[in-house]
Amino acid sequence: MTNRIREIRKARGLGLADLAKRIGVSMSAMSKLETGHMQVTVKYLEKLAKALDVAPAALLPSDPGGPSMINNSLL
Repeated sequence: MTNRIREIRKARGLGLADLAKRIGVSMSAMSKLETGHMQVTVKYLEKLAKALDVAPAALLPSDPGGPSMINNSLL
């Protein structure tokens, strides 16, 4: 998922700071979300999808057998 966030952000012509501002996090936190150094919670998945104007599923890994990058503990 981490590469998907970056791919879509760049395709939308957004900088890291722009996306961070849209979802209400620091640029450092946004970088960590994007690189996978911070797990994406469902809350942030929804915020990212809205900010990038995509369905939340568009941010999910395409390999269903791969490791999950989403922290479901906050459901």
